[in-house]
Amino acid sequence: MSESISPTVEFISLAKEFRHEYVVEKSRFITTVYPCKT
Repeated sequence: MSESISPTVEFISLAKEFRHEYVVEKSRFITTVYPCKT
């Protein structure tokens, strides 16, 4: 069981990390392009 669960957990954690980085970069980009709009 651990063999089938481990990859799923890794994938989920990786997806969460990627999504977090994407959100951070996007918010940075938005604040850079639209500094007045917050």
